[in-house]
Amino acid sequence: MPEQLPTEIHDCTAATKLVWIVLERMEPTTAQAIADATDLTVRTVRDSLTELEQRDVAGHVLQYDDLRKKHYRTVDVKLPEK
Repeated sequence: MPEQLPTEIHDCTAATKLVWIVLERMEPTTAQAIADATDLTVRTVRDSLTELEQRDVAGHVLQYDDLRKKHYRTVDVKLPEK
């Protein structure tokens, strides 16, 4: 695993953890960009992003130049102590 994952996502699927790692490095970014970077389907990425939003570790903002796209970013969370 990379540095550390938030405790809120330790019990998530591997795909969700991968989406978190990529989102953390590429933020703000779109679901399509994450799918391209991970070779996951866009549907899997969207499901993972929804789960991350429900766990309050990610969120999205709308870009006013194209309101059809959501740009996702991580939310400040506490990482576990080493």
